[in-house]
Order: sequence, then C-alpha cells, then structure tokens
Amino acid sequence: MANKGDESKPAITSRGGKGKPRPLRRNVLVQKAHQVLLAWSNLSPKIHPINISTLSKELNVSRQALYDNKLDKEISRYKDAQRKDFDIERSGPNQKSSEQRIADLEGENKDLRQKLDGWIERWAAIEYNVRMLGIDPNEIFAPLPSPQRSGTPSSPSRSRRKPNL
Repeated sequence: MANKGDESKPAITSRGGKGKPRPLRRNVLVQKAHQVLLAWSNLSPKIHPINISTLSKELNVSRQALYDNKLDKEISRYKDAQRKDFDIERSGPNQKSSEQRIADLEGENKDLRQKLDGWIERWAAIEYNVRMLGIDPNEIFAPLPSPQRSGTPSSPSRSRRKPNL
C-alpha cells in the first residue's frame, strides 16, 4: 500500500540514487555524439579538432564505446565537413593573398608617413621658436654632459664587524 506522502518522493533505483550517474549508452550516446559533433563542425580544426579522443573526453565515455556504436565513421564524416567548411588556408591570419598583403602594407606605410610628417612639423616649430627667442639651436640640441657620479659620498661600511674581545 502506498501512503499519500510517498507519492512526492522519486522512485528509488537499485543503485539507491547515489553515486556516479550511468554513462551514456546506445541510442542516447549516439544522439549526444551527433549533437556535440554538429556543434564542433562549426569550429576551427586548428583550435578544436574532431577525433575519437576529444569526443570520448567530452562525452565521458571510453573510445571503445564510440567504436562499438559505430561512431568512428560519423566522426570522420563530421571531420571532413569541418575541413570543407572551414578552409585552413583561407582562415589563417598569415595566409592572406599577396595582393591583400601589399594593400595592407601600403596602408600602413601611408599611416607611418603621416606620423613622420607630424613629427617633422613639430620639430620645425621648435626650431623656429628657438630662433625667434634669440637662442642658438646648436646650443639647445647639444648633447648632455655625462653625470658626475665620482663625487658621490659613499656610505660607511654597512656590515659592522663585531670587535674582537
């Protein structure tokens, strides 16, 4: 006989409801594997390669379980789709076409020339202002004298010896 209070409790399994959850098996394993492989097929093969080991770690099952459920063929199919959809040569940052690299370098060269022109303009303004103030520019741009460090008083000996008694 079942009491009214027992209806709200979950059914007790043979494992007592404690311990690790059961690993994925059969159809559930295949469905989960397809979901994970579908998600991974949109990621870069350099960052996230599709293979038996990575899938077994993700699903927390053995590689043998994947082979037993004939998922090795599915993995190779998804791997080929990933390679096809995400072409490594096209996606790599250093694999630009020579025309694109030349255009990028020309744009960078133009920007650097503009910066250089700005610095030359500032330098000319400084020289002009110095001459207007009656100061010799060669005097201002003369090298600095080397620091005089030989005259710095040295501190007394830091390690104090105990007198011999």
